[in-house]
Amino acid sequence: MYLVEGLMSRTIVIDPAASIETNLGYNNRDLTLLALALLGAGAVVVVRQMTGRTSSGWAVLGPLLVIRFLFDLKR
Repeated sequence: MYLVEGLMSRTIVIDPAASIETNLGYNNRDLTLLALALLGAGAVVVVRQMTGRTSSGWAVLGPLLVIRFLFDLKR
């Protein structure tokens, strides 16, 4: 959903004529944000499984919302 939102708001730009490296360079900020959010979500899931808790959608969405908020504050 975050990727679709980025494409719709044009914060993520895909140029079909450009190489993959150029497209990744255009989208460096958003891809970094998404990678950090995925790493954070993975860490939350590991901690939840180690403590015996059940799965939750917030374990994945929480880190994305927090990291996106911090990135937006920095901007």
